[in-house]
Amino acid sequence: MIERLQEQHRNLLEERKDLERKEKAGEIGPEVVKEFASNKARQFVEQCVDESEGVPFVKERDRLLNIIDQWGQFIYNWIGEFAPSSLEPSSIGLTWIGMTWEQLREACRTRARVFLEDRVRERIFVPEWAVPREDVEGWIQQFVESDRPAMVLTGEAGVGKTFLLCQMAQKSLEEETRLILPYDSQDLMRRMHQLQPEPGRRLSDVIGQIIAEDLGYGNAAALEKELDYVGHLLEGKGAHLLICFDSVERFDFDGPAAEHLLVAINALIERFTAVQGEMRRVRFMITSLDSSWDWLRAEDLSFSLYFFQEIERVRGVRIAWAMEEFNETEFKEAYGKYTKRSPKGSEFENMQNICQGNPYLLRIAAGLMRQNVEVTRHKVFDVFYDERVRRGSLSDKTRKERFLAGFMQSYDGGLGGVPALKVDTTDPAYTMLSLDGILATEMIRDPFTRIVLRLKPDGLAEHLRERFKEEEIASAALG
Repeated sequence: MIERLQEQHRNLLEERKDLERKEKAGEIGPEVVKEFASNKARQFVEQCVDESEGVPFVKERDRLLNIIDQWGQFIYNWIGEFAPSSLEPSSIGLTWIGMTWEQLREACRTRARVFLEDRVRERIFVPEWAVPREDVEGWIQQFVESDRPAMVLTGEAGVGKTFLLCQMAQKSLEEETRLILPYDSQDLMRRMHQLQPEPGRRLSDVIGQIIAEDLGYGNAAALEKELDYVGHLLEGKGAHLLICFDSVERFDFDGPAAEHLLVAINALIERFTAVQGEMRRVRFMITSLDSSWDWLRAEDLSFSLYFFQEIERVRGVRIAWAMEEFNETEFKEAYGKYTKRSPKGSEFENMQNICQGNPYLLRIAAGLMRQNVEVTRHKVFDVFYDERVRRGSLSDKTRKERFLAGFMQSYDGGLGGVPALKVDTTDPAYTMLSLDGILATEMIRDPFTRIVLRLKPDGLAEHLRERFKEEEIASAALG
């Protein structure tokens, strides 16, 4: 069979070269080459597909895939689409412009490796410290088994959202059933600057272009036309592809901020879902700080596309799953891995009290222990503030405003309020900063509130004086 098809391939290739030469010389118009692509070339690829169904390729497989790849690309270049009459791409393990399962898997693994390498270099992810998060992993499995194409995972700063995503990416390098395409919001900003999109181009199109390139497609339009076929490849392996966007609240690209990114991702979800139909093997996962989420979803989202708990459907408030701190079992395991010590005794109990189950705070405390520094709430707070607040991507003014906004426990403006612990209103900071006057919307976009207040709910005025000059505090408080 393969010899006969190769002979037809050679004959058609000579005819194609002759037509392309004549078109380049101006002897014929481009419509003649387009007609050749639409008919003879298209029929030949359909013949290759039809005759190969059910045949074990063994040594012939690569040769046949190469033929189909060449003609699929040629047809796509001339007519912009390719929809053969027999739709069974999974039976030969490739999409109609040549993407094989092996290429798809390796493209995803390449992106996962880059994501992991960056996180390991920044010490955000330490592989040997990985602790199973059974509850959250169970939610994600339910999501994959559901009919919804998107899921939102929220949680406090340092609760382990990025670490969990890194664990998923690491597993995807070995397992076959779940491919991960992970993006940090700041990774996206760098990639967008590299692309240098023309003014006025939609943000969703730029993100689609990045995803297409990472999967091996020349442009986003080619990927969208291929999504149905990619779904067949995934279905043939019983696999799913999760496109993950981490820490969306940190996005800020030439003006459009986090809410614009969320709207753009939502647009991609709508488009990808429409192309895939009921198959939905390509899905999306979004992570955000819990205290930012209510504000971020102020824009209308396609509510029916997101996976959420039934209780949330009744409340009609959230479509996100809130990741919590370590439970007691997880904290003990993490303590042993982070500190190399037994999770027993007064030292362990002190760490439990200081860290209150938060993975990032436990990492800070363990780091202080390795330096033979006495671990106190104040010292852990200082390190957390420097690493997660002061060195964040926000401007100084916005950072101070959000930090101050953390004093507020609630807000009756319909946005759900700041999810913070109750503050002692007798603290001098409360009156000194005129906290009743900083309830503007900008002030409640606060990713740091819960940990800051949990660590140091009293005496905060003194700490603020150490961090900022009093006139800067007053300026920030007055907006």
